[in-house]
Amino acid sequence: MPLTVTTRGGTMREILAETKRAAKTELQAGMLYWYQEFLPKHFQVGVQERYGFKPRSLELEIRKSKSGSRGRRGQDLVFSGEMERSLRSRIQIGGSSQRVWGKMPGPKHLFGRLDPSSRMPDMKAEITKTLPGEEDAVARFVSARMAKRIAEIRGTHTTVYG
Repeated sequence: MPLTVTTRGGTMREILAETKRAAKTELQAGMLYWYQEFLPKHFQVGVQERYGFKPRSLELEIRKSKSGSRGRRGQDLVFSGEMERSLRSRIQIGGSSQRVWGKMPGPKHLFGRLDPSSRMPDMKAEITKTLPGEEDAVARFVSARMAKRIAEIRGTHTTVYG
């Protein structure tokens, strides 16, 4: 006579492997969420106070207005709009079940090392700056998705022996 055993979630090894795959997928979804929801806010007017950007010089603001720059006064990360367009055009997301990263194309001046004595702001740091509220929103997004995935992983499985 066959023995039928109903279990929740399969073997411990299967559950662990599926949970790691789910964590990787959901962390990457969290990076995409940040990219779509919070990166655009870095290019808005008046974000200097919100993100703590280094004040721009009056000289730069004058150059912006004389050149017909796309950036308005107080729009610190926009001069011609090239950087915003390139960063928002695409993102390459990778990582593991424990951490995630994103690569965005951008102008060459973002990829060099900044001289500490330079008056130039660290734009790379300004672009990736996150506020505690943003981090919390991404964490809630990932947690909600991960909770659904764990519930799916722990579904009922039936194994017949004999």
